[in-house]
Amino acid sequence: MVHRSLRSNHNMRTRLLVAFIFAGLMQPVWAEVSHELHLCPQIADKDERLRCYDALSVEQDREGAGETEPEPIAKKEDTRPDLLNFRERWRFETEREPFRLMPHKPSYILPAAYTNSPNEEEWLPIEPDVELDETEVKFQLSAKFKVWDDPVADNGDLWFGYTQVAFWQLYNSDFSSPFRDTNYEPELWFSFSTDWNVFGLTNRVLDVGFVHQSNGRAEPLSRSWDRVFLRFGLERNNFALVFRPWYWIPEDDPDDDNPDIDDFYGNFELRGIYRWRGHLFSAMLRNNLDTDDNNGAIQLDWAFPISGALQGYVQYFSGYGESLLDYNKDINRLGIGIMLADWL
Repeated sequence: MVHRSLRSNHNMRTRLLVAFIFAGLMQPVWAEVSHELHLCPQIADKDERLRCYDALSVEQDREGAGETEPEPIAKKEDTRPDLLNFRERWRFETEREPFRLMPHKPSYILPAAYTNSPNEEEWLPIEPDVELDETEVKFQLSAKFKVWDDPVADNGDLWFGYTQVAFWQLYNSDFSSPFRDTNYEPELWFSFSTDWNVFGLTNRVLDVGFVHQSNGRAEPLSRSWDRVFLRFGLERNNFALVFRPWYWIPEDDPDDDNPDIDDFYGNFELRGIYRWRGHLFSAMLRNNLDTDDNNGAIQLDWAFPISGALQGYVQYFSGYGESLLDYNKDINRLGIGIMLADWL
């Protein structure tokens, strides 16, 4: 047990170091300004002075995109496509009709999701000769809709969301290409628009809700848990931070399938998101904050433009809880595919 704890702590420190290095790489890259800002106030004519400021702003935007030819001022309407906006995503500042389906968590498909340690142990009681492929298909579909607009003081909205993530042994014809595990995650929450300043970031949204997660399997593969959670959405320009602490609601059933699930999934999830020139970078951290037996996970994501709305997607996961069936299994996985809808 001591050996396992020391190994777990070492693995977690390594994951934390990787997460911090990734966060450092997500800092903005500032372009040099070719106009001197002090020249504009010296122009006497107010119209010419205004055009000076506009030209300076346009040139900064164009240089940030790696372009050199000037753009007409009349076309300067969508100069900040990299801005992240929680209020736009949650439709706080537009007409918000209930029961309109919208993206929630990312939706993607990874045709090549590789791990060097597939979890065969859980299958042995029902399939003694099981041999899982190291490469499988992983995909996630997620959507939400508003149930009730402004039921609380013209602010809080009631939302319903649903996320499904599946692990498909598509290439394992010897084992009849089964779905190894599928997780279903319905959730219900109140969402409030806020404007709190937190360490230079603005908290735009506060959610309070309930989430159920299960894999719909029979014994011995059955897994499920229920939580109540808070979700804070903070942003600044093209950087966003989502902090979601939760409280696990334990089952009274002595035959609970996963009585120690919070030891591995942890008590919170922290995700940083950075958008730059059409690319989207994300780093996720979960942890149980237990110094004696520290467990959790990190996930690193990169979505990049391919053609039109089509985005390539690379995902790296390391730790516990990639799926409910693997909640207490330490997994390292690298997946490559396409993203259909991103975080923001």
